[in-house]
Amino acid sequence: MPLDGTGHSNYVDLLRSRVTTLELELTILKAQRLSDRAKVEQLDRDIVVLRHSSRELVDRIQRITQTFQRLQFSHSRPIQPSPTQTLTAIPATPSETPGIPSSNAAYEGEATLSRPVPSDSITITTSTLPRIVACLLSHDDNGLSKPGLMLDLHKWKEHAANDTLRDEEEEHVMYAALMTAVSASNAPHDTLEARPRDHTDFGGEGSESPPSHRTSALPMDVDPPSVPAMKDDDALVTRLQELSLLESALYHQSRHVPARPTLKFRSSPASLHDALSALLPSHEDCQRLTTFRAWLETHRHTLRMLPPLGHRDADRRRGKLLQRISDELDRLTSLEVVAWEREKLLSGLYGFPGEAEVGGPLTYHTEHLYISPRTMQPFVLIALLVTCALHTLSGVNRGATNLLLVTLQALLVGAFISCNNEGESASGDSSQDITFNPARKAIHARSKLSSAQKAVVDSVPRDIQTVLSHLGIEPDVIRFASCPSCSQTYPPNESAVDDPYPRTCTFTETDKPVCGTPLVRKVAHAPTSKNKEARFTYAPLRPYPYRPLFSWIASLFSRVESETMIESAWDRSTPSPGPRWFDILQAPALRNFRAPDGAFYWQQPEGATHLVFGLFIDWFNPGGNKKAGKARSIGAIYLVCYNLPPALRFRPENICLLGIIPGPSEPSLHQLNHFLRPLVDEFLVLWHSGIRLTRTALHAGGRLVRAVIIPLICDLPALRKAAGFAGHSSNHFCSFCLLKRSRMNDLSRPWPSRTWKEHVDIATRWRDAPTEAVRKEIFEEHGVRWSELLRLPYWDPTRYAVVDAMHNLFLGELKHHCTEVWGIDVKDKVSTSKQTPHSPSEQQKWLDRLVVALRKGTLSAVMQPRKGYLVAVAQLNGVVPQAKLTKRDYAKALLQWVRTHSAYDLQVPPVLCKDTTDFHLAKNAHDISKYRVLTPNIIEQLRNDIMTTYLPSWMERPPANFGSAAHGKLKADHWRTVCSVSMVITLVRIWASSTTPGDKLLLDNFIHLVIAADLATRHSMDPERARLFDEHMLAYLQTLRALFEHDLVPNHHLSLHLASCLLLFGPVRGWWAYPFERYNGIIQRLNTNNHIAEIPLTFMRLFYAGAELRCSISATNWPDFVQYRKVLEAFDDVYKDTSHGSRIIDVIDATSNLRFGASADDLQEMFDGLENTKLDHTSYHALVDLVLSIPGSADVFTPYYSGASDHRSRLSPLVSHLPTLMHGGVVYGTRTRNIRNSFICFKNPGELARSSREHKNLKILSLWRGALA
Repeated sequence: MPLDGTGHSNYVDLLRSRVTTLELELTILKAQRLSDRAKVEQLDRDIVVLRHSSRELVDRIQRITQTFQRLQFSHSRPIQPSPTQTLTAIPATPSETPGIPSSNAAYEGEATLSRPVPSDSITITTSTLPRIVACLLSHDDNGLSKPGLMLDLHKWKEHAANDTLRDEEEEHVMYAALMTAVSASNAPHDTLEARPRDHTDFGGEGSESPPSHRTSALPMDVDPPSVPAMKDDDALVTRLQELSLLESALYHQSRHVPARPTLKFRSSPASLHDALSALLPSHEDCQRLTTFRAWLETHRHTLRMLPPLGHRDADRRRGKLLQRISDELDRLTSLEVVAWEREKLLSGLYGFPGEAEVGGPLTYHTEHLYISPRTMQPFVLIALLVTCALHTLSGVNRGATNLLLVTLQALLVGAFISCNNEGESASGDSSQDITFNPARKAIHARSKLSSAQKAVVDSVPRDIQTVLSHLGIEPDVIRFASCPSCSQTYPPNESAVDDPYPRTCTFTETDKPVCGTPLVRKVAHAPTSKNKEARFTYAPLRPYPYRPLFSWIASLFSRVESETMIESAWDRSTPSPGPRWFDILQAPALRNFRAPDGAFYWQQPEGATHLVFGLFIDWFNPGGNKKAGKARSIGAIYLVCYNLPPALRFRPENICLLGIIPGPSEPSLHQLNHFLRPLVDEFLVLWHSGIRLTRTALHAGGRLVRAVIIPLICDLPALRKAAGFAGHSSNHFCSFCLLKRSRMNDLSRPWPSRTWKEHVDIATRWRDAPTEAVRKEIFEEHGVRWSELLRLPYWDPTRYAVVDAMHNLFLGELKHHCTEVWGIDVKDKVSTSKQTPHSPSEQQKWLDRLVVALRKGTLSAVMQPRKGYLVAVAQLNGVVPQAKLTKRDYAKALLQWVRTHSAYDLQVPPVLCKDTTDFHLAKNAHDISKYRVLTPNIIEQLRNDIMTTYLPSWMERPPANFGSAAHGKLKADHWRTVCSVSMVITLVRIWASSTTPGDKLLLDNFIHLVIAADLATRHSMDPERARLFDEHMLAYLQTLRALFEHDLVPNHHLSLHLASCLLLFGPVRGWWAYPFERYNGIIQRLNTNNHIAEIPLTFMRLFYAGAELRCSISATNWPDFVQYRKVLEAFDDVYKDTSHGSRIIDVIDATSNLRFGASADDLQEMFDGLENTKLDHTSYHALVDLVLSIPGSADVFTPYYSGASDHRSRLSPLVSHLPTLMHGGVVYGTRTRNIRNSFICFKNPGELARSSREHKNLKILSLWRGALA
């Protein structure tokens, strides 16, 4: 290669071309918002490496070229191969110093020294440093000869440190020689700068830039001192002080340049090949960047001029500081390049939209949602809606509903003809006989109808699909093609209607080959006419129906009621004084959440709306219970909008069913990411720029909408898949801390945890791993995989993957305690024969009889005591029957043991401290052991209490045969009710009065669990309540370990993390799985053709059809006729189970807000038709006293029997009684008519001090409405 560097220049040009190509490709990828982050990040890394290599190579070529040019004009003696070398060069100004370009340079590495070479020169002498360039020794490695010697780690580190020192010394000598050669004799001196606090900070208003040059302790116009001359104590102390000052200054100075500065340039780019323009000096961020860059360059030069001292710590600090300064310079250059490429992008040079569109939100057109539907008569509309309900909600098939539609047409025709005939009869015209006669030709009934009547009949379609389309009930769904093998999803190509998907799967990852699984099947369509050929299309073998989130949001904002509630959501949920939260919108997780601009997310700009969603994912069997041994599984992805009030957000019409994950089995491991990718793509747009709806129900000009996902609500298996954690049965069983499964019984906190950044870094390493073996190694070490949710820059998996209270407490803790600790499910296996319990004295008597019988050796005498006595004696003496474990086998085994041993060596178990029918060997001091806690007598009393307890209508009654396997699988509501109500009644009555110490310990242990579950599921939450929950849960687990030595399970451990979720998200009723599990049940009951490939789309279509149907019925202004009201009430009675969303959530019924007319009064209608009765004297005076006790009411109301001169409104003694009343979503009933809803806890409103009000347990005897006389 020529010494003038031409070969290097060609290589540099190649590198520059490659960098430019990569930067362009990266920009295009980012602009198109591609989801393949792995490729984008790889390109980022390639650019950084190539840019660094290019810069270093350019710098080195320049130095070599300049030195060579100066040596050619040098008049000194030639360079001789000797221990010393003489370099001749010319002086240079600081701006021309290699490696220190001016602050406004373009950093392209093309600047060269072109000024004339003067006649005089400067000669310097440097010492060469000896260095081993190749190791001549070798070692044997499994028969192979490899270079180098095997050394221990300490020796190897010592050699590496020495090599580093030599590199730094050589670099310093080379740099110092060049700097001294090109520096003028009167160049300004550089030194380390003082601490930032010693001068005014730069970059702000009124601030001054720090001086670039100060008095130097190391002049640049003299030879650098040799290394040995600097190795003294004073030099070392001075060096360390200087490094410390520079480290501190670097830290303070770097804070003045923001992470994402807004940079402006002197000129705009005119083409893609335009070089980087100079920064605009007047712009504040540009001033900060330019000043900081000059500061970095000056001090990098100063550091490089400082020679190594040979002191390991000082030299290492110098090297690290140099690296930090170089990294900061690279960062500033990267910020400038990115800003320049953004200018090119926004200028339209890449062919993308301009700044107004790129920087602004995505426009989503919603005009189609406001097209007026076909005008229908109310009686036709209500008939069609009911028909749709039968098809979508009740599962009536298509043929049956079509029969109903044609019957409706016949009914309308007959009614119209009958009305017309009555009119003709009244006018004297004779009517034609229209009685059906098969022998007679059919009468053309339309000829007897008026044009208006014909239009009404024609408004009834003959096919249910047409009805769904006309009423706008069909949802907007995209059908992705999902690979049957790897689950990769492919969106349809809208331009290729007949063949919209790839034929085979092209997905590949790590070192696996391309999947190649077929994706589509060929479908033949019959020709539509004789002259046309059959048409062939390609349908996905495994379709994945997906409802676009943008479409769902637009539909939500097309309803006046929904948009009104959403507009006032953040103001409505403003936290009340004091640390108590009644809804998730008031909790810290959402109130402290920040928007992309750094402001609080709840602070909505004018004309914008900020939505918050919760994500739920779960799988279920589409066929309900297993049929013919087949178990299939499909998944559902739901979103709930927390901006809606709690009473509305869980209604079916307000729930977003985002997608149905196809079966026949769950996607394995990280394959769920393929189904989450479309969702994350949309949320990225909603986070960065938002979407602008062109029109909403309240804003004809449209509005801006942003949205985020915060809580992930799932059971344990689904949560681990969605968030990228290892399964709950793995060694890394916890998603909150790093406790291993072997230490699950460890209750001593705090446990080690992982930060958000650490989690994302590990997941990224797993995603970018080159082979499956590396992925497996990372996963086994950390228990973390990549999740698509991690693409959201705000989603923290360590905080937002919540512990679901329903699964953790009701289906987890309570169920586990009853079945795995107490063994309730096996209690019916105990003999049901009536046996008298034996007291402790009777137990001793029977034990003595058994010992005597064994000494006699008589089998019949040994068989007389109950089996429990024989088993206890056998266990204590280590006797095990050879055959079965029957009573006779135990007797024979004991007799055999006595024959081979002395009868006097026989150990006798101690008697129990309580009466029992099942004598056994006591396990501990209090005789507490698994499966012996609840006796058959306790189970019997528990069942009696279940039957005789009145529960509110919103609570599920447990099965009457609780404790038996015959009742089947219990739901979460069953476990909650039986444990928190029925068992508390029974066990407190029995164990609290027991004289046995063990019973009280068992009761305390169980009550700790019940109190914890109750505290966690209250309607409100505050820090003190969360602390009490954690305290009782910890006490329960500690006593569980102490009493039973029971090994804890993942649910036990996760319940100790539930307190952090309560403090973050508030009351669990806003983020538990009850409503979604109920929707799974609703979807599960929908009728399908049982074809697994078609089930997801059918479920999606029917779910949204039912939701839109309920919304249409509740939003229509129906005529104020009794007949319409009765139809709507019947609809409410039939479908109210699907309207609640959850029986536990206190929500108002979906059809409770039906409007029968603009002037209709719901309360008045409730009392219409009720008879008035007169109150008795006592009740009337109690009513009067209550009304008059309200401040200011005495000036308005007066008793009915007041004098004639009293002109105030009189309170009538006539009232209207009713059996039930719904208020605030809660049903109240009377003792005689609705006893389950007649028990209330009451606080006297007359007591002024809130703290002094005491709960009073009362019964509602009557409900009535009073009136004015």
